[in-house]
Amino acid sequence: MLSNCLLEIEKKLNWGSSEYWNTQDFERLSEQIAAETAVVLSSTTLKRLWGKVKYNSTPNGSTLDALAQFLGAENWRSYQQNQRDTFKMANPSLEESPITTWSVRSRWKLALLTFSSLLLVSLFAFIFSSNADEELLRPADFKFQSRPVAKGIPNSVIFEYDASAAPEDAVVEIQQSWDTRKRTQVSASDQLSTSIYYRPGFFNAKLVVNDQIVAQHDVFIPTEDWLGLIEQTPVPIYFEPEEIVQEDQIAISVDLLEANGINPKQNNTYVRLYRVEDFGDVRVNDFTMETSLKNTFGEGVSACQNVEIILLCSGQAIIIPLSIPGCIAQNRLWVLDTLIDGKTQNLSTFGTDFSDWVKVKVKSENGQISFWVEEELAYQLPLEVEADRKIMGICYRFQGAGAVKDLELGKQKVSMVR
Repeated sequence: MLSNCLLEIEKKLNWGSSEYWNTQDFERLSEQIAAETAVVLSSTTLKRLWGKVKYNSTPNGSTLDALAQFLGAENWRSYQQNQRDTFKMANPSLEESPITTWSVRSRWKLALLTFSSLLLVSLFAFIFSSNADEELLRPADFKFQSRPVAKGIPNSVIFEYDASAAPEDAVVEIQQSWDTRKRTQVSASDQLSTSIYYRPGFFNAKLVVNDQIVAQHDVFIPTEDWLGLIEQTPVPIYFEPEEIVQEDQIAISVDLLEANGINPKQNNTYVRLYRVEDFGDVRVNDFTMETSLKNTFGEGVSACQNVEIILLCSGQAIIIPLSIPGCIAQNRLWVLDTLIDGKTQNLSTFGTDFSDWVKVKVKSENGQISFWVEEELAYQLPLEVEADRKIMGICYRFQGAGAVKDLELGKQKVSMVR
Protein backbone atom coordinates (compact mmCIF):
# COMPACT_ATOMS: atom_id res chain seq x y z
CA MET A 1 0.00 0.00 0.00
CA LEU A 2 2.85 2.40 0.81
CA SER A 3 4.57 1.80 -2.52
CA ASN A 4 1.32 2.60 -4.33
CA CYS A 5 0.98 5.79 -2.28
CA LEU A 6 4.49 6.91 -3.26
CA LEU A 7 3.75 6.22 -6.94
CA GLU A 8 0.60 8.34 -6.70
CA ILE A 9 2.62 11.19 -5.22
CA GLU A 10 5.09 10.92 -8.11
CA LYS A 11 2.19 11.14 -10.58
CA LYS A 12 0.78 14.16 -8.77
CA LEU A 13 4.11 15.99 -8.84
CA ASN A 14 4.84 15.07 -12.47
CA TRP A 15 8.58 15.47 -11.90
CA GLY A 16 9.46 12.22 -13.62
CA SER A 17 10.64 9.02 -11.98
CA SER A 18 11.90 9.34 -8.41
CA GLU A 19 14.90 7.31 -9.54
CA TYR A 20 16.36 10.58 -10.83
CA TRP A 21 15.30 12.84 -7.92
CA ASN A 22 18.04 14.69 -6.05
CA THR A 23 18.20 16.28 -2.59
CA GLN A 24 16.69 19.52 -3.86
CA ASP A 25 13.65 17.62 -5.19
CA PHE A 26 13.02 16.05 -1.78
CA GLU A 27 13.38 19.47 -0.13
CA ARG A 28 10.80 20.85 -2.58
CA LEU A 29 8.49 17.93 -1.79
CA SER A 30 8.92 18.60 1.93
CA GLU A 31 7.83 22.20 1.36
CA GLN A 32 4.81 21.18 -0.73
CA ILE A 33 3.62 18.63 1.85
CA ALA A 34 4.00 21.23 4.60
CA ALA A 35 2.08 23.80 2.55
CA GLU A 36 -0.86 21.46 1.87
CA THR A 37 -1.04 19.53 5.16
CA ALA A 38 0.69 21.80 7.73
CA VAL A 39 2.84 18.78 8.61
CA VAL A 40 6.59 19.01 8.14
CA LEU A 41 8.26 15.84 6.88
CA SER A 42 11.99 16.43 6.53
CA SER A 43 13.76 15.72 3.27
CA THR A 44 15.69 13.00 5.11
CA THR A 45 12.45 11.26 6.11
CA LEU A 46 11.21 11.45 2.53
CA LYS A 47 14.47 10.02 1.22
CA ARG A 48 14.03 7.06 3.56
CA LEU A 49 10.50 6.46 2.34
CA TRP A 50 11.68 6.45 -1.28
CA GLY A 51 14.60 4.17 -0.45
CA LYS A 52 17.31 6.75 -1.11
CA VAL A 53 18.61 6.30 2.45
CA LYS A 54 18.91 2.90 4.07
CA TYR A 55 16.32 2.54 6.83
CA ASN A 56 14.76 -0.65 8.15
CA SER A 57 11.97 0.69 10.38
CA THR A 58 8.33 1.22 9.41
CA PRO A 59 7.01 4.82 8.99
CA ASN A 60 5.05 6.07 11.98
CA GLY A 61 1.35 6.90 11.85
CA SER A 62 1.71 10.68 11.58
CA THR A 63 4.03 10.31 8.58
CA LEU A 64 1.57 8.01 6.80
CA ASP A 65 -1.31 10.38 7.62
CA ALA A 66 0.61 13.30 6.07
CA LEU A 67 1.28 11.34 2.86
CA ALA A 68 -2.40 10.38 2.64
CA GLN A 69 -3.54 13.97 3.25
CA PHE A 70 -1.18 15.17 0.52
CA LEU A 71 -3.15 12.91 -1.84
CA GLY A 72 -6.47 14.28 -0.62
CA ALA A 73 -7.45 11.58 1.88
CA GLU A 74 -8.46 12.35 5.45
CA ASN A 75 -5.82 10.05 6.93
CA TRP A 76 -3.91 6.84 6.19
CA ARG A 77 -6.81 4.58 7.17
CA SER A 78 -9.12 6.47 4.82
CA TYR A 79 -6.53 6.21 2.03
CA GLN A 80 -6.29 2.44 2.51
CA GLN A 81 -10.06 2.07 2.35
CA ASN A 82 -10.21 4.18 -0.82
CA GLN A 83 -7.61 1.92 -2.40
CA ARG A 84 -9.58 -1.19 -1.52
CA ASP A 85 -12.79 0.32 -2.91
CA THR A 86 -11.00 1.31 -6.12
CA PHE A 87 -9.62 -2.20 -6.49
CA LYS A 88 -13.10 -3.72 -6.12
CA MET A 89 -14.57 -1.35 -8.72
CA ALA A 90 -11.77 -2.16 -11.15
CA ASN A 91 -12.18 -5.90 -10.64
CA PRO A 92 -15.93 -6.61 -10.64
CA SER A 93 -15.25 -10.24 -11.60
CA LEU A 94 -14.15 -10.81 -8.03
CA GLU A 95 -17.67 -10.08 -6.81
CA GLU A 96 -19.96 -13.09 -6.53
CA SER A 97 -22.61 -13.38 -9.26
CA PRO A 98 -25.49 -15.88 -9.78
CA ILE A 99 -23.63 -17.68 -12.56
CA THR A 100 -20.34 -18.00 -10.66
CA THR A 101 -19.51 -21.66 -10.22
CA TRP A 102 -18.79 -23.12 -6.82
CA SER A 103 -15.22 -23.99 -7.82
CA VAL A 104 -14.44 -20.38 -8.80
CA ARG A 105 -15.96 -19.06 -5.58
CA SER A 106 -13.99 -21.58 -3.60
CA ARG A 107 -10.74 -20.57 -5.22
CA TRP A 108 -11.35 -16.91 -4.44
CA LYS A 109 -12.32 -17.70 -0.86
CA LEU A 110 -9.17 -19.73 -0.47
CA ALA A 111 -7.10 -16.90 -1.93
CA LEU A 112 -8.76 -14.40 0.37
CA LEU A 113 -8.18 -16.66 3.38
CA THR A 114 -4.52 -17.07 2.42
CA PHE A 115 -4.09 -13.33 1.96
CA SER A 116 -5.74 -12.64 5.33
CA SER A 117 -3.49 -15.16 7.03
CA LEU A 118 -0.38 -13.61 5.52
CA LEU A 119 -1.59 -10.17 6.54
CA LEU A 120 -2.09 -11.32 10.14
CA VAL A 121 1.34 -12.95 10.21
CA SER A 122 2.93 -9.73 8.91
CA LEU A 123 0.99 -7.67 11.44
CA PHE A 124 2.11 -9.83 14.35
CA ALA A 125 5.68 -9.78 13.07
CA PHE A 126 5.59 -6.00 12.91
CA ILE A 127 4.14 -5.73 16.41
CA PHE A 128 6.75 -8.06 17.83
CA SER A 129 9.60 -6.29 16.01
CA SER A 130 8.30 -2.90 17.13
CA ASN A 131 8.01 -4.07 20.71
CA ALA A 132 11.46 -5.55 20.50
CA ASP A 133 12.86 -2.22 19.32
CA GLU A 134 11.07 -0.40 22.11
CA GLU A 135 12.44 -2.79 24.70
CA LEU A 136 15.91 -2.51 23.21
CA LEU A 137 15.89 1.30 23.09
CA ARG A 138 14.16 2.42 26.27
CA PRO A 139 14.74 6.13 26.99
CA ALA A 140 15.18 5.29 30.67
CA ASP A 141 18.38 3.42 29.76
CA PHE A 142 20.06 6.55 28.36
CA LYS A 143 21.38 9.74 29.95
CA PHE A 144 21.88 13.08 28.22
CA GLN A 145 22.72 16.54 29.60
CA SER A 146 24.75 19.59 28.60
CA ARG A 147 26.22 22.93 29.66
CA PRO A 148 27.49 25.94 27.69
CA VAL A 149 31.09 26.90 28.45
CA ALA A 150 30.97 30.64 27.66
CA LYS A 151 28.76 33.70 27.26
CA GLY A 152 27.77 35.10 23.91
CA ILE A 153 28.30 33.73 20.42
CA PRO A 154 29.92 31.54 19.22
CA ASN A 155 29.52 29.19 22.18
CA SER A 156 30.70 25.65 22.76
CA VAL A 157 28.43 23.22 24.57
CA ILE A 158 29.67 20.17 26.43
CA PHE A 159 27.32 17.19 26.08
CA GLU A 160 27.56 14.44 28.66
CA TYR A 161 25.79 11.23 27.70
CA ASP A 162 25.50 7.54 28.44
CA ALA A 163 24.60 5.41 25.41
CA SER A 164 26.04 2.14 26.68
CA ALA A 165 22.59 0.55 26.34
CA ALA A 166 22.69 0.97 22.55
CA PRO A 167 23.11 -2.15 20.38
CA GLU A 168 26.68 -3.06 19.56
CA ASP A 169 26.51 -1.89 15.93
CA ALA A 170 24.18 1.07 16.54
CA VAL A 171 24.76 4.53 15.07
CA VAL A 172 24.77 7.01 17.96
CA GLU A 173 24.42 10.72 17.17
CA ILE A 174 23.95 14.03 18.94
CA GLN A 175 21.64 16.49 17.17
CA GLN A 176 22.02 20.18 18.02
CA SER A 177 18.42 21.18 17.35
CA TRP A 178 15.35 20.30 15.26
CA ASP A 179 17.54 20.32 12.14
CA THR A 180 18.52 16.73 11.31
CA ARG A 181 21.42 18.05 9.23
CA LYS A 182 23.11 19.12 12.44
CA ARG A 183 23.85 15.64 13.69
CA THR A 184 27.29 14.48 14.81
CA GLN A 185 28.09 10.80 15.18
CA VAL A 186 29.63 9.89 18.53
CA SER A 187 30.91 6.70 20.11
CA ALA A 188 28.55 4.68 22.29
CA SER A 189 31.47 3.88 24.57
CA ASP A 190 32.37 7.56 25.17
CA GLN A 191 30.57 9.86 27.57
CA LEU A 192 31.45 13.36 26.41
CA SER A 193 31.20 15.33 23.18
CA THR A 194 31.43 19.04 22.42
CA SER A 195 29.60 21.08 19.80
CA ILE A 196 29.78 24.72 18.69
CA TYR A 197 26.65 26.84 18.36
CA TYR A 198 27.26 29.71 15.95
CA ARG A 199 23.89 31.37 16.51
CA PRO A 200 21.91 32.19 19.65
CA GLY A 201 18.52 30.73 20.44
CA PHE A 202 16.52 28.13 22.26
CA PHE A 203 17.40 24.66 20.98
CA ASN A 204 16.19 21.16 21.71
CA ALA A 205 19.24 18.89 21.61
CA LYS A 206 18.69 15.18 21.05
CA LEU A 207 20.52 11.90 21.63
CA VAL A 208 19.71 9.69 18.64
CA VAL A 209 20.31 5.94 18.32
CA ASN A 210 19.61 4.34 14.94
CA ASP A 211 17.44 7.35 14.06
CA GLN A 212 15.37 6.97 17.24
CA ILE A 213 15.39 9.88 19.71
CA VAL A 214 16.13 8.29 23.08
CA ALA A 215 16.79 11.46 25.11
CA GLN A 216 16.46 15.22 24.64
CA HIS A 217 16.70 18.47 26.58
CA ASP A 218 16.71 22.23 25.99
CA VAL A 219 19.84 24.26 25.30
CA PHE A 220 19.55 28.03 25.77
CA ILE A 221 22.22 30.19 24.10
CA PRO A 222 21.52 33.88 24.88
CA THR A 223 23.14 37.04 23.53
CA GLU A 224 24.85 39.54 25.80
CA ASP A 225 23.10 42.43 24.02
CA TRP A 226 22.12 42.94 20.37
CA LEU A 227 24.03 40.67 18.00
CA GLY A 228 24.44 41.33 14.29
CA LEU A 229 25.76 38.92 11.68
CA ILE A 230 25.92 38.06 8.00
CA GLU A 231 24.59 34.60 7.17
CA GLN A 232 27.37 32.35 5.99
CA THR A 233 28.02 28.59 6.24
CA PRO A 234 29.37 27.18 8.41
CA VAL A 235 30.53 30.27 10.37
CA PRO A 236 28.67 33.60 10.08
CA ILE A 237 30.44 36.96 9.89
CA TYR A 238 29.88 38.75 13.21
CA PHE A 239 29.76 42.49 13.85
CA GLU A 240 31.02 44.31 16.91
CA PRO A 241 28.22 45.99 18.95
CA GLU A 242 29.46 49.48 18.07
CA GLU A 243 29.20 48.65 14.36
CA ILE A 244 25.42 48.08 14.49
CA VAL A 245 24.40 50.86 16.90
CA GLN A 246 23.20 53.96 15.03
CA GLU A 247 21.69 56.64 17.28
CA ASP A 248 18.19 55.35 18.19
CA GLN A 249 18.28 52.22 16.07
CA ILE A 250 20.10 48.94 15.52
CA ALA A 251 21.11 48.46 11.90
CA ILE A 252 23.27 46.52 9.47
CA SER A 253 24.03 48.91 6.63
CA VAL A 254 25.18 48.40 3.07
CA ASP A 255 28.45 50.08 4.03
CA LEU A 256 29.06 47.31 6.59
CA LEU A 257 28.44 44.67 3.97
CA GLU A 258 30.74 46.30 1.45
CA ALA A 259 33.42 46.63 4.13
CA ASN A 260 33.28 42.83 4.37
CA GLY A 261 33.60 42.38 0.62
CA ILE A 262 29.89 41.73 -0.05
CA ASN A 263 27.79 43.45 -2.72
CA PRO A 264 24.09 42.82 -1.90
CA LYS A 265 23.12 43.95 -5.39
CA GLN A 266 24.93 40.99 -6.93
CA ASN A 267 24.98 38.49 -4.04
CA ASN A 268 21.78 37.25 -2.43
CA THR A 269 22.83 38.19 1.09
CA TYR A 270 20.90 37.83 4.34
CA VAL A 271 21.77 39.53 7.61
CA ARG A 272 20.39 38.99 11.10
CA LEU A 273 19.86 41.05 14.24
CA TYR A 274 19.34 39.02 17.44
CA ARG A 275 18.23 39.79 20.96
CA VAL A 276 17.98 36.53 22.94
CA GLU A 277 17.46 36.65 26.71
CA ASP A 278 14.94 35.81 29.39
CA PHE A 279 12.24 38.44 28.83
CA GLY A 280 10.39 37.35 31.94
CA ASP A 281 6.84 36.00 31.93
CA VAL A 282 6.18 36.43 28.19
CA ARG A 283 4.18 33.39 27.14
CA VAL A 284 3.08 32.38 23.65
CA ASN A 285 -0.58 32.01 24.59
CA ASP A 286 -0.81 35.56 26.04
CA PHE A 287 1.52 38.27 24.73
CA THR A 288 1.82 41.38 22.59
CA MET A 289 4.78 42.34 20.42
CA GLU A 290 5.17 45.66 18.61
CA THR A 291 8.13 46.79 16.54
CA SER A 292 9.18 49.20 13.79
CA LEU A 293 11.66 48.18 11.11
CA LYS A 294 12.64 48.64 7.51
CA ASN A 295 14.64 46.93 4.82
CA THR A 296 17.16 49.51 3.64
CA PHE A 297 18.30 47.98 0.36
CA GLY A 298 16.24 46.90 -2.65
CA GLU A 299 18.39 46.60 -5.74
CA GLY A 300 19.55 43.77 -7.97
CA VAL A 301 18.99 40.31 -6.48
CA SER A 302 17.71 41.95 -3.28
CA ALA A 303 14.79 43.62 -5.09
CA CYS A 304 12.10 41.74 -3.09
CA GLN A 305 13.43 43.21 0.19
CA ASN A 306 12.43 40.09 2.11
CA VAL A 307 12.23 40.36 5.90
CA GLU A 308 11.43 37.81 8.58
CA ILE A 309 10.65 38.62 12.21
CA ILE A 310 11.36 35.43 14.14
CA LEU A 311 10.02 35.02 17.67
CA LEU A 312 12.12 32.30 19.26
CA CYS A 313 9.87 30.21 21.49
CA SER A 314 10.80 27.36 23.78
CA GLY A 315 10.80 24.50 21.28
CA GLN A 316 9.46 26.22 18.16
CA ALA A 317 9.18 29.62 16.47
CA ILE A 318 6.75 32.18 15.07
CA ILE A 319 8.02 33.62 11.76
CA ILE A 320 6.38 36.74 10.31
CA PRO A 321 7.25 37.47 6.64
CA LEU A 322 7.40 40.85 4.95
CA SER A 323 8.37 41.92 1.42
CA ILE A 324 7.47 44.45 -1.24
CA PRO A 325 3.93 43.83 -2.60
CA GLY A 326 5.18 42.25 -5.83
CA CYS A 327 6.87 39.39 -3.97
CA ILE A 328 4.16 38.27 -1.54
CA ALA A 329 3.64 34.93 -3.33
CA GLN A 330 6.89 33.65 -1.87
CA ASN A 331 6.06 34.69 1.72
CA ARG A 332 5.40 32.02 4.33
CA LEU A 333 3.94 32.63 7.78
CA TRP A 334 4.96 30.06 10.40
CA VAL A 335 3.06 29.79 13.69
CA LEU A 336 4.80 27.10 15.74
CA ASP A 337 4.08 23.92 13.73
CA THR A 338 1.55 25.52 11.33
CA LEU A 339 2.59 26.86 7.93
CA ILE A 340 0.56 29.40 5.94
CA ASP A 341 2.02 29.54 2.43
CA GLY A 342 1.63 32.65 0.27
CA LYS A 343 1.24 30.45 -2.81
CA THR A 344 -2.10 29.12 -1.55
CA GLN A 345 -3.18 31.73 1.04
CA ASN A 346 -3.76 35.47 0.85
CA LEU A 347 -0.77 37.09 2.54
CA SER A 348 -1.01 40.31 0.53
CA THR A 349 -1.12 42.53 3.64
CA PHE A 350 2.43 41.38 4.45
CA GLY A 351 3.52 43.22 1.29
CA THR A 352 4.63 46.73 2.22
CA ASP A 353 6.65 49.81 1.23
CA PHE A 354 9.98 50.05 3.04
CA SER A 355 10.64 53.68 2.11
CA ASP A 356 9.61 54.50 5.69
CA TRP A 357 9.46 52.58 8.97
CA VAL A 358 6.99 49.69 8.95
CA LYS A 359 5.03 48.95 12.11
CA VAL A 360 4.29 45.31 12.91
CA LYS A 361 2.18 44.02 15.78
CA VAL A 362 1.41 40.51 17.05
CA LYS A 363 -1.18 39.76 19.71
CA SER A 364 -2.00 36.39 21.24
CA GLU A 365 -4.95 35.99 23.60
CA ASN A 366 -7.96 33.75 24.24
CA GLY A 367 -6.75 30.97 21.96
CA GLN A 368 -6.15 33.18 18.92
CA ILE A 369 -3.12 34.93 17.43
CA SER A 370 -3.39 37.99 15.19
CA PHE A 371 -0.88 39.88 13.03
CA TRP A 372 -1.05 43.54 11.98
CA VAL A 373 1.08 45.42 9.44
CA GLU A 374 0.75 49.20 9.51
CA GLU A 375 -2.38 49.00 11.69
CA GLU A 376 -4.10 46.68 9.17
CA LEU A 377 -5.04 43.15 10.22
CA ALA A 378 -2.92 40.87 8.06
CA TYR A 379 -3.85 37.42 9.34
CA GLN A 380 -5.31 35.62 12.34
CA LEU A 381 -5.76 32.00 13.26
CA PRO A 382 -6.57 29.77 16.25
CA LEU A 383 -3.65 28.98 18.53
CA GLU A 384 -3.43 25.94 20.75
CA VAL A 385 -0.25 25.92 22.81
CA GLU A 386 0.95 24.83 26.22
CA ALA A 387 0.53 27.61 28.79
CA ASP A 388 4.15 27.30 29.96
CA ARG A 389 5.75 27.94 26.53
CA LYS A 390 7.76 31.15 26.70
CA ILE A 391 9.23 33.56 24.17
CA MET A 392 12.99 33.54 24.69
CA GLY A 393 14.23 35.89 21.99
CA ILE A 394 13.70 37.68 18.71
CA CYS A 395 15.57 37.70 15.42
CA TYR A 396 15.20 40.08 12.47
CA ARG A 397 16.32 38.59 9.16
CA PHE A 398 16.83 41.02 6.27
CA GLN A 399 17.59 40.39 2.63
CA GLY A 400 20.31 42.90 1.83
CA ALA A 401 20.35 45.30 4.78
CA GLY A 402 17.96 46.51 7.46
CA ALA A 403 17.28 48.38 10.69
CA VAL A 404 15.10 48.11 13.82
CA LYS A 405 13.90 51.27 15.53
CA ASP A 406 11.93 50.02 18.51
CA LEU A 407 10.67 46.85 20.14
CA GLU A 408 8.11 46.16 22.85
CA LEU A 409 7.69 42.55 23.92
CA GLY A 410 5.14 41.76 26.59
CA LYS A 411 5.17 44.66 29.01
CA GLN A 412 8.85 45.36 28.41
CA LYS A 413 10.26 47.99 26.09
CA VAL A 414 13.54 46.56 24.83
CA SER A 415 16.30 49.14 24.65
CA MET A 416 18.00 49.76 21.33
CA VAL A 417 21.11 51.17 23.01
CA ARG A 418 22.61 50.32 26.41
